[in-house]
Amino acid sequence: MTDLYRLLPEEMEQLVIDMGYPRYRADQILLPLYYKFPKNISD
Repeated sequence: MTDLYRLLPEEMEQLVIDMGYPRYRADQILLPLYYKFPKNISD
């Protein structure tokens, strides 16, 4: 299993393309991971 937090944006793009999805899906995955979800339990 791939840890999504360890992937660079370019690596995420390649991962979704390799899975057969369009490149924009990488943005849809990364946006919540880094901007919407809390980084720690106290947030």
